[in-house]
Formats: sequence, C-alpha cells, structure tokens
Amino acid sequence: MIRTRRRLWVGLWIGSACAMVLMLSSCAGEADKGAAKANTAKAHSANAHMAKSHTDAAHTDPAHTAKTRPLPDPGTPPTPTNLTPGRYVTNEFEPSVSFSGGQGWAINNAEKTDHFSIYNRDFAKSDKEAGAVLTFVNVRAVFDPRRPTEDNVRSAPKDLVAWFQRHPRLDISKPVPTTVGGVSAVRFETSVSSLPKERLDECPDCLPVFGLQYQEPVSIVEGFKQRVTLVEGLSGETVAIILYAPLDQFDSYLPKAQEVLNTVEWKGA
Repeated sequence: MIRTRRRLWVGLWIGSACAMVLMLSSCAGEADKGAAKANTAKAHSANAHMAKSHTDAAHTDPAHTAKTRPLPDPGTPPTPTNLTPGRYVTNEFEPSVSFSGGQGWAINNAEKTDHFSIYNRDFAKSDKEAGAVLTFVNVRAVFDPRRPTEDNVRSAPKDLVAWFQRHPRLDISKPVPTTVGGVSAVRFETSVSSLPKERLDECPDCLPVFGLQYQEPVSIVEGFKQRVTLVEGLSGETVAIILYAPLDQFDSYLPKAQEVLNTVEWKGA
C-alpha cells in the first residue's frame, strides 16, 4: 500500500499535491489545513524575501525586478502565506515561469524543481470546506493506470493526452487546443471514474497520476472537478497545470484561475 503524508493536494492539496503537489479536503492534506488558515496567513513581504538567498540572482536575472517577486518560502514546517497581488517568478521550478496573481491567492508548500501549487479559498463557506488549488507539474513520471502503486511508476509517455484518454479510471472531456504564455497547449476536464483496491493510506479518494521526485504523488481526486492543461514544447519539457475545485464551486473558481494563466510567461519561450 502506498505510504504518504497529508500535503497540499498535490497530492495535490497536489498539492504536491496531492497535489500536488500537491486530499482536497483530506487527501489534499496539509494544504487544505493551510487553506483553512487563509484569514490569518502571514502577508508576503517582497523586501524580506528578496533579502534572502535569491538576492544575488535578483541582480543578475531580469525576471527578478522590482515589479516581479520570487515566490515566498512558507518555511519549515510550512506556514500559509498570502500572495500580495502582483507578479511572481519561480525560484526552483523548471522551466522557470512567472505569473500575476490577484487577491485571494496563497501558498502553503515550498516550490520544488518539478512542482509548485497556489491555492484560493474565496468561495469556501467555512474553514472545513475545501477551496481551489492550482498546481504546476513538470511531468517526468506517471503511475500505471491499472495498478497505481508506488512500485508501478514509469517514465512519462510522449503523448500525455492519449495517455489520459486511454486511462481506465478517468473520465475526460474532449481535449481543446489552447495556449499558455504563447506556447501551444491542450486542456480538458477530468474526474475519477473508479479507484483501485490499493489506495493512498492518507487519501483514499486520490488516484495517483504523476510521480514526483521528493514528494507524494500528484493525484486526481474523487468528488472534485479538475481541469488539466498540458503545455508542451518547453525545451523538451511537458508541464501539466491542474485546477482542483469542489464540484459545486468549480465554475466560480475557474475565472480566477484563468486570470492567473492569462499572465503566464515562460523564461526562454
């Protein structure tokens, strides 16, 4: 049985998760707990974080400007941290990406080279209710669709859209061509149609799909609606951007997530 801790539902609240990374309410684990603290999350101070280890890079990398701040580090253990409206750039995630976020977004887990997540609770009606998570994943490994256990992970296929379409445990909508940051992409909605007998210990409603290097898997979560956007052509990398939201609030969170995606810029793209 897969061993996992409760994290950002990237695992994916993924996230990472997971979340992914980061359960959405229980599998999303710690991120959901963090989301419940959104009202008391500490504000992100650009000056404080620019004074940290990224300071030198800020002077040499044009992406780190007075108007573009590095994503804050929530610390260890992570503390829910509100993102002040403005533009942010990743420090660890590859490929490097910047984006603008409006009011209501926060971060609860430190970014990694292969994933990071932000979350929003604007439409949550109580501290116990899940919000939405927007997770970015550099897809390098996938779980076997029929038996998604920790010893059944393989390299990501070249055609991830086809992989999702053939997945026996997922329902997906018709893929739609789109772009993210000027790079070709395809998007679709997906939900869990069946779960395997062997499930995540801490997230029985999670179906692992992407493997992460140092974190719990990125999952698709039963009872939630997910929009997956696959961005290809980024110097040989494939990035999956997943929006997780409760079924009855997905349409409310979608425009907020799209506002973020409309501002994405890929370094070198």
